[in-house]
Amino acid sequence: MTFFDQMTIAVETYPVDFVDLEIVDVAVPGNVLNTGETGHFKVKITNRGPLHLNGVKVHVSGANGVQVKDANATAPFVADFVSQAVPRVDAHGGSQTTTGTFSFKAPSAPQTSRTLVSATLDVWDATLDHILNAHSDPVADPRAIYEAAVAPL
Repeated sequence: MTFFDQMTIAVETYPVDFVDLEIVDVAVPGNVLNTGETGHFKVKITNRGPLHLNGVKVHVSGANGVQVKDANATAPFVADFVSQAVPRVDAHGGSQTTTGTFSFKAPSAPQTSRTLVSATLDVWDATLDHILNAHSDPVADPRAIYEAAVAPL
């Protein structure tokens, strides 16, 4: 397998290997989510790898009868949607960003504890800037030396 084949595979598996998504800041009216009520949440994106991520879009889905809605106030409740792009999630160090506030609407029938909302990366672009520029550290060992004998005067 060539370097470029290996690099292609590394980029394709990057979201699984280095990106974490978490549903955060969940807010529901009252202490319990009742049938038909609307709640709100955000998606936190954490990049632990060496690539800068640009134009990240999140695919949000409702499950078990839940409908979801994008952050746009006029957006309708739907089964799933792709968010607007998050401009950039920097490389390494657990760089994080959080999406805008999304909404979900509980189903009309009561349910036991089940998955209500899920999120995954949909679209993203990467740059090699961090790998090529931030890892160009100085070399500690001397790479060039001059040797000569010194004669007495």
